[in-house]
Amino acid sequence: MVRIVVLQLLATLVVSASCLFIDLVAAGSVLVGGLAAALPNGFVAWRFAAAGRRVDARTLAFAELGRWGVTVALLAGALLLMEVAIAPLLGMFAVMQFVPIAVPLLKRRTGAE
Repeated sequence: MVRIVVLQLLATLVVSASCLFIDLVAAGSVLVGGLAAALPNGFVAWRFAAAGRRVDARTLAFAELGRWGVTVALLAGALLLMEVAIAPLLGMFAVMQFVPIAVPLLKRRTGAE
């Protein structure tokens, strides 16, 4: 899970930095969209790490509700407090939703540990 969060953060920073050459608002929107995907996953990873080997239904429920809460708070805060471009924000958010699916598939396909 930590690998996924790190990959999401790195991809977010690279794409956001690239957008700085195009438009400052687009770069900020991409940054917020990526963070709105990566930080909630970081919260889940933290909850699972804190639970150790005893990940039960309560831990899973709290982690998922926390993920939703952090996501909604970040997106709502960005929409209310910043000038954002909706397409880059939601585009980056949507692309980052596929990282937790793609990383295990690529790992299995390449045989990497």
